[in-house]
Amino acid sequence: MAAYFVIRYVDVNNMLHLFLFSIFLVIDYLIFLFSLMFSTAFFINVFRLKYDEEGKYRKTLDDKMAFKFTAYYGLYYPTYKIINLFILPPIKSFYLRLIGAKVGKNVLLSGEEWLDPCMIEIGDNLTIGGRAMILGHIAEDKLILKKTRIGNNCLIGRETFIMPG
Repeated sequence: MAAYFVIRYVDVNNMLHLFLFSIFLVIDYLIFLFSLMFSTAFFINVFRLKYDEEGKYRKTLDDKMAFKFTAYYGLYYPTYKIINLFILPPIKSFYLRLIGAKVGKNVLLSGEEWLDPCMIEIGDNLTIGGRAMILGHIAEDKLILKKTRIGNNCLIGRETFIMPG
């Protein structure tokens, strides 16, 4: 249906049509993005999937905390990857706050990986470089959950790996 509309009504030789078509694509992307953000945040909060209790847990779905960890990750991570298609720091900060991360003021997040937003606290005036990875868990013999705190006025460089503790 949408392809038919584009072929039928958009004249590719008309610059105004191409401009308006690109604007509509951006608007459609943002509507899709915000609907994903709010729906995943809704399910995470309604079903209380935030796993903010530190401790050691078994790595089986019989363990309540391991189940919460897996369900939270399954809901949050695909949406987060779609947000990362285009680096949009204010939208990324907003989404991370919706799903439980404690993000300070004046924070610039550029293309990093947060694997445990509800276990991460970052302060004010912070810049995180591209492909930096911040974890709130270690999963070797057992699932170990621990808060990761980053203070105020920090610069975290490109491809930095921050572990909990």
